[in-house]
Amino acid sequence: MATGFRFPPFWFLFLFILSCFSSFCLGSDRVTRGKIYKDGDNITSKGGDFVLGFFSPANTSKRYLGIWYVDVPVKTYIWVANRNNPVHDKNGTFSIGENGNLVVKDGHGDLLWSSNVSVNTTNSTACLRDEGNLVILNNDRNATRLNSELWESFSDPTDTFLPGMELLIERQGQEQKVFRSWTNESDPSPGRYSMGVDPRGTPQIVIWDGPNRRWRSGHFDGAEFIGVPDVIRTTFFSGFRIQNEGDNKLLLTYSASNTSSFVRFQLTVTGNELQQRWNEDQGEWNTLQSRPVGGCDLYNFCGNFAECDKDVCQCLKGFVPRVQEQWHAGNRTEGCVRKTELECRRNSSVSRNDSSKDDGFSTIRRVKLPDHADVSEITTDECKIRCLNDCSCNAYAYVRGINCMIWRNDLVDIEHFQEGGNTLYVRLHPSDIGKRKKTIIIVVISILAALALVVMVAIWLVCKYRARRRESKRTSEIPKNHLVRSGEFSTEYSGPGDISAEGHQGNGSELAFFSFSMVATATDDFSLANKLGQGGFGPVYKGKLPCGQEVAVKRLSQKSGQGDEEFKNEITLIAKLQHRNLVRLLGCCVEGEEKMLIYEYMPNKSLDTFLFDTARKSQLISKFLAPGAKSISFCTLLLNNSGYMAPEYAMEGLFSGKSDVYSFGIILLEIICGRRNTSFRTDEHSGIIGYAWEKWDEGRPMDLVDRSIWDGCQHNEALRCIHLALLCVQDLAAHRPNMSSVVLMLETDNVRLPLPRQPTYTSMRRSVDEDIWHGNQDLTSSNNVTKMGFRQAWKILLISLISCCIIQSYHCNASDTIQQSWKLLVGETLTSASQVFEFGFFTPANSDKRYLGIWFKNIPPIKVVWVANRESPLKVSDSTVSLSISEYGNLVLLDGTQNVIWSSNVSVPTNNTVAVVLLDSGNLVLKDNVSGQSFWESFDYPCDTFLPGMKIGFNSITREKWLLSSWQKENDPSLGNFSIGISEQLSPQFFIWNKVTPYYRTGEWNGLKFIGLPCIDSAAYIIQFVFQQDYQEGTTYFTFLPNTSFLTFVELQSTGSVQVVQWTSGAPAWEIYATMVHAPCDIYNTCGPSAVCSKHNFPTCSCLRGFVPHSSDEWNKGNWTGGCVRQTELLCQQKGNSLSPGVGLQDGFFKLSGLKLPDLAAIFRLDSASECEKLCLNNCSCTAYAYVAGIRCMVWSGDLLDMQDYSYSGEDLFLRLAYSELGKRKRKRALIICSAVFSCLSLGFALFCLLKHKIYITGQKRKVARSFSLGDSCYISKDYTVESLWVGNLKKEDPIELPLIEFEVIVTATNNFKVENKLGEGGFGPVFKGKLKDGPEIAVKRLSNRTGQGIEEFKNEIVLISKLQHRNLVRLLGCCIEGEELLIIYEYMPNRSLDKSLFDASQKELLDWPKRFNIIQGVSNILLDEEMNPKISDFGLARTFQKQQQLVHTHRVAGTYGYMSPEYALRGVFSEKSDVFSFGVLLLEIISGKKNSSFHYVEENLNLLNYAWKLWSEQRGLDFIDGTLINSFSPEEITRCLHAGLLCVQEHPRDRPTMADIILMLNSEMKCSSPKQPTFKFETYLDLGGSVKDNERCSVNEFKCIVVSRTIEHVNVHSKSC
Repeated sequence: MATGFRFPPFWFLFLFILSCFSSFCLGSDRVTRGKIYKDGDNITSKGGDFVLGFFSPANTSKRYLGIWYVDVPVKTYIWVANRNNPVHDKNGTFSIGENGNLVVKDGHGDLLWSSNVSVNTTNSTACLRDEGNLVILNNDRNATRLNSELWESFSDPTDTFLPGMELLIERQGQEQKVFRSWTNESDPSPGRYSMGVDPRGTPQIVIWDGPNRRWRSGHFDGAEFIGVPDVIRTTFFSGFRIQNEGDNKLLLTYSASNTSSFVRFQLTVTGNELQQRWNEDQGEWNTLQSRPVGGCDLYNFCGNFAECDKDVCQCLKGFVPRVQEQWHAGNRTEGCVRKTELECRRNSSVSRNDSSKDDGFSTIRRVKLPDHADVSEITTDECKIRCLNDCSCNAYAYVRGINCMIWRNDLVDIEHFQEGGNTLYVRLHPSDIGKRKKTIIIVVISILAALALVVMVAIWLVCKYRARRRESKRTSEIPKNHLVRSGEFSTEYSGPGDISAEGHQGNGSELAFFSFSMVATATDDFSLANKLGQGGFGPVYKGKLPCGQEVAVKRLSQKSGQGDEEFKNEITLIAKLQHRNLVRLLGCCVEGEEKMLIYEYMPNKSLDTFLFDTARKSQLISKFLAPGAKSISFCTLLLNNSGYMAPEYAMEGLFSGKSDVYSFGIILLEIICGRRNTSFRTDEHSGIIGYAWEKWDEGRPMDLVDRSIWDGCQHNEALRCIHLALLCVQDLAAHRPNMSSVVLMLETDNVRLPLPRQPTYTSMRRSVDEDIWHGNQDLTSSNNVTKMGFRQAWKILLISLISCCIIQSYHCNASDTIQQSWKLLVGETLTSASQVFEFGFFTPANSDKRYLGIWFKNIPPIKVVWVANRESPLKVSDSTVSLSISEYGNLVLLDGTQNVIWSSNVSVPTNNTVAVVLLDSGNLVLKDNVSGQSFWESFDYPCDTFLPGMKIGFNSITREKWLLSSWQKENDPSLGNFSIGISEQLSPQFFIWNKVTPYYRTGEWNGLKFIGLPCIDSAAYIIQFVFQQDYQEGTTYFTFLPNTSFLTFVELQSTGSVQVVQWTSGAPAWEIYATMVHAPCDIYNTCGPSAVCSKHNFPTCSCLRGFVPHSSDEWNKGNWTGGCVRQTELLCQQKGNSLSPGVGLQDGFFKLSGLKLPDLAAIFRLDSASECEKLCLNNCSCTAYAYVAGIRCMVWSGDLLDMQDYSYSGEDLFLRLAYSELGKRKRKRALIICSAVFSCLSLGFALFCLLKHKIYITGQKRKVARSFSLGDSCYISKDYTVESLWVGNLKKEDPIELPLIEFEVIVTATNNFKVENKLGEGGFGPVFKGKLKDGPEIAVKRLSNRTGQGIEEFKNEIVLISKLQHRNLVRLLGCCIEGEELLIIYEYMPNRSLDKSLFDASQKELLDWPKRFNIIQGVSNILLDEEMNPKISDFGLARTFQKQQQLVHTHRVAGTYGYMSPEYALRGVFSEKSDVFSFGVLLLEIISGKKNSSFHYVEENLNLLNYAWKLWSEQRGLDFIDGTLINSFSPEEITRCLHAGLLCVQEHPRDRPTMADIILMLNSEMKCSSPKQPTFKFETYLDLGGSVKDNERCSVNEFKCIVVSRTIEHVNVHSKSC
């Protein structure tokens, strides 16, 4: 009998240990101790990219141990070990020596090379890593750190620098020559050239020719090397980073922006630094850049004090050639010398009194700064002063990231750049700078003096006029009363006033006017020590008048947005409401821009500081306070805090005047108990209401009274307050008294109060899990205190109530809003809520005009983003201009003569509730304050700045366009010559127009990027563009999303250039992230038709293959506007040849790679490039075609305009040429291709047979890498499986069989994510319907950047859903990971969600009882397939509620009203039983066919839950079913489901069953416990005047506005999810 083989137990231990080592090195990628590797034995890295072994360079038989690329046919060696001692035959070996070092020996055993490090172990291995680094590891188990690195080849390089290599630099050290070139192509021994780092000043890369410098990169500014031209620096050198390692050491590293292909830096045998990238398609290394290129690039090409520009040398200004003859003969090595010696060097011992003879500076822009600079961390001004004070200083510069650079020696190696570079300030003698300086200074000083005199006279006249006006108003409109009647103040305290107390009756409520000097003296010049707090009006200070009385001074802040009108309203209102329980207004101060209110001082601050502070309760009692209310928002405060909200508001969003009564009842109970409502959360009583009712019901209401007032408490008053509080907290709003009744009940002893009903919803936290809560209880102290009557306590509450009424009628506003009666004057501004933007009047630099605009606040330099009156400026002298809302509801700008200068000019249906708000996005919005409807917004009228959320596009129906338009000049916001918009074509692109002529374009949008931008721009977007198109509305536009990490905007400059600017929190100023539109190639069609512009070639323009210049003479002169024409006419265009006579003479296509594709393409939605090629061949007018992912087939007819060569990105263009222009090697090429194809097929067949055999033997088909398909055309991209490292890790951790679908396939299936295919929007992002070619319909879930989800959440969702494949789960078909795109593909559910059928009268008949019961058994978040089977599509809390958690407390309530459990809606307490409650509501909805949130049983004010209980308790449960089920229902199943539903909606979570119990109840006849009455019932309809109902329910964001000042912990509760 056969027996199975079993591994001994120790084998598993051995395999485990082996797996631990495999994380560092596998057997095939390491050199192990004890094994000798011969010539021919190679070591391959784990990823299969690099090989270690012996090799021979070209034209030599000598053998060297080195590392080279595996998949690069052109042998490229990156490291050589024994470069000085080759092996002369093939008998060489390498191994781990006895001392643990890696050694190379010849056939005689002689040592040729060793790693030669101190190794404290004999148990070491050498491992070749995937980045090409050969490392020696310590495998000694007694070592401090196992597998620690003892040596690496990256620290001993030869001539190649690879990504990931680290160079350690001594900050104050000498030059470090790290890389040495080969002697020649056949000899790896060290050559004459070396490359390394010069760390002095700031690091720079240097190439040496022996001991002499050959080239340098310029200093590193923290992001780039400043001595490299802009186009090279930003493109190829942006991956370098220098980190501070401490101990005065720096670490230089390089990271490639594209890790999908090999990139390397090599020091060549000719002394050039060469950067190359492997092009797998072309099978060759593409050169990205090489330095030096000769001429100016060579070190100090023109000598000292000279500048090199395009290989032409010239002396700096103020300098002359040292040897004139040699200079003119072309020998510039001697350089230049000063024409005039510096003033300080002529006679340094004699002090210079004549300031006109001081040395000055000549400015030289866009240069490579000289070598040998001294660096100091000082400011620009300090840098200039230091240079002037140091006679040895020859020049200085200030570079961001480096700071001050000073040159004390000769200025060497200066090169002029066409773009980029830095500014150098060269020190010169005054005579070399210019002789007109003195004259200019005299003229400027004279002009400034005259202007200053005029301004001073004008200011004096204005001040005198205003003083007269204030005096006249004060004497005529405001009675001058200084409280002399009361004897409190003397008349000397009074100051001038200029406001009129509107409506003042003169009945003794007159106010005193105080002078500003007196108020300043009283508050000690508004000292911070006297500051009491800050309100919406402004800061409040404590002060003391000369008479000794203490006062509180409320000082208007300009940031508040309030003006004269609001100040006047506040005075009038408070003056009329003088009362013994209100803070008394003593007077005001109006002087200049200063507006202040003076109140009596309240020494005991607010009530809660005493009421809930056990240490201060005695002070409250002993002082026998008569409280005062000043400026509190009582009602708003209560409604915005959990624990004070009425239940109907918390759970259904219903609000009325009775909601405030509920909040008042909570406060009343808090005052009686002396404890906060929230302090009962950890008590055995679940809340203050439950605690109060328990004492009331037990006949012991006096137990509620705070012990600190017990002795002085009058029992009848206490009982009345408790009685009234319980009436106020009734569940139904109809059972609560109104506020006027509350006041009557408090003040009248003989009013008979109705008995309160039990507040049924009394338990929040207690029922969840009593053992979970362990905290400190907010207990009161039992100190002996002075007695106090209870009357004083409820008087305090009455005063708070009066204050609430006052504040509701009080007119105030936020500083970001202009109300109907407000005016915005010069010097006043609006500020957005988060202090990001400011709106007001401004004057550009060097301008005498005033404008109204929006700018970023507190970020230098000031950046204006929008201007209202850009075509109608105001005069600076007109200081009486104002902005207000007109009587017709429009925003109007008026000059001093009340003429309308600018208006929003829109139709406003109503004007009495209109306001203007400045949003944090920078958008100024005119809207209705009640409905929220927007009538006008500044984002619809952009200027020169593109902000997040703004639209650039057009409306094809109304012909409206949203364009950016430049300023005329830097100080003139009027319309300039340039504008930005998008083209009206199938795939739009951004255009810049110079008036009406195209000036620049970005190329078409392919759904991810603009294809006409080079990869360095498109890949590094800090702005995430979003394209929106609505065919019904006719709108097509681009916008971009805000970034939470920094502020960003795009600016169109007056010169036509575009800048992307950003500001990070803490940065001193704006930073220019990118600049677009560089002449000449970026300018539209620079080279004319059928020509290509290249920034890297000379000449700049060149004709396409098969084309010649239209005019050779003009072309040779540099005039390329005429472009090029065909050299040979196409066959189909030749006269009499409408058809091609033979296949051999057919026109063909020539492929041009790396291009910015031409303009004016016709776009066809074809499925393949071959179809596109065929379309072009069949159309004789077609001159070229291209096939681009996301756009598809692009075809050009006629001239090809505006092409540019991008050697490192771009698209492929297939140019149509005559047969003779294609070459005569077609047959040979075909033969080669056929041979290659046959070889590949043969090899593929052999591999297929091998794999088939292996699959058959192992029986593990799932582990074989293969291509998946969905339908007939859904192909898997193997490239993305390789590139996405985390996908591979995911499959190791959680093996899943999910195909990766190409993004292009999904774009095709969804018709480029067309709006008509959008099914909805979820927390993950939008969901689109799609159809695969010849395949099934699918639903595509696309990750939105705004969701805050990333790779981790995407991975979790894939793992979770893929592991839960089930007949009641929506089937997951695959996913897509490409660039920033993350998508999940599901099967499509044609019947959509359950509520679409259940609550639609026309469709609910389709859901008979068997189908509904089937849905109940498989329900969660439900979609329905074709046969009405339930499918779960989302898991809500499954990703956030962990297995070990029993309860979660959150302050962020997210979900749908009517489905949230009461303990979650009212207290934020969440557990697994919360979903059970939601399931119960859904169960009752399915049975009844009615929606819980809209159901109302009028007779008894019952919602759906209470109505179900009523019928159940009356044994009429079958009356609850939907009428459409009368012919299909099963009484037993209905009763069982109704029973389970009532158990699920129990008030206490502990009384609800678990989901496992519910499944058992629904599928068996088990005996279930009887449900209790759902005690908490609330109205779904408020029959009260002025009630508010939110029809759309409160969203997550809206609820966040209610539950503020809490720590938000995210819990995602899905609508109707169990």
